Amino acid sequence: FSVMGLTSPHIPVSINHLSCRICTKLLRNPTTIPCGHNFCRECIEWYWDGEQRDVSCPECGQRFPSRPCLIRNTTLAEMVRDTERGLNRKRKEEESAEAQLKRSRSSATENTLCWLHNKPLDVYCYTDRKIICADCAAIRHRGHTFGLVMEERKRKQVQENQGVTV
Repeated sequence: FSVMGLTSPHIPVSINHLSCRICTKLLRNPTTIPCGHNFCRECIEWYWDGEQRDVSCPECGQRFPSRPCLIRNTTLAEMVRDTERGLNRKRKEEESAEAQLKRSRSSATENTLCWLHNKPLDVYCYTDRKIICADCAAIRHRGHTFGLVMEERKRKQVQENQGVTV
């Protein structure tokens, strides 16, 4: 039976389980002490450097007769790394979606599709003097007076040619 070829399914882990109880951030260089608790290597060393009498676990209080050897928890380090990658990917996706939404909103009048419904901007709302899609007309502009964008453009062109201000 070979484990090398298996792909592991994504197992959700609470971010709290991957956080150091001393600095409260994601574990950096996760280290396990003899009672089984994990801390950032730098945090537990700093914590123990401040202990004058005995050395104990900051989480459960278990005392150790001497300063224990610190063991790097490679499995936990990989979980933290994967979690950080996932968080970074999610943040990038959210930033990208937000930027796309801003671009869509800022150029909604130039685009041919509604930023909200992704439908053609082919309805003119005379009440609000805006170009909108049919869904916006039915939902957000209910009770207003409408026309087709092409007709309104022709009307404005005729008025401009006649010297009438719109």
